[in-house]
Amino acid sequence: MDFRSKYNTYSYTAQEANKAWKDKIKILLISLFYSVCHRYRMRGGIYSKTLSDIGIAFIIESHYSKPILAVAKKQCSSYSIFSFMLDHNK
Repeated sequence: MDFRSKYNTYSYTAQEANKAWKDKIKILLISLFYSVCHRYRMRGGIYSKTLSDIGIAFIIESHYSKPILAVAKKQCSSYSIFSFMLDHNK
């Protein structure tokens, strides 16, 4: 998928994280006492919002596409724990 294409900008933002993934990752993260997470080449913030909901205190989002980062930032605007950065290493 071409994440730089304006036609794919909102490809993932209307979705939610899979419940089975959420349940498994919650157990893993709680057992490892994670409080910071870096989501490398994330896609719209779907799983990151879920990570926030299960207790991650700070999340860094990175992607090589400025439009994807802009949409993720917009989708996560109600969360104060996100930091966004452009990944120049595609």
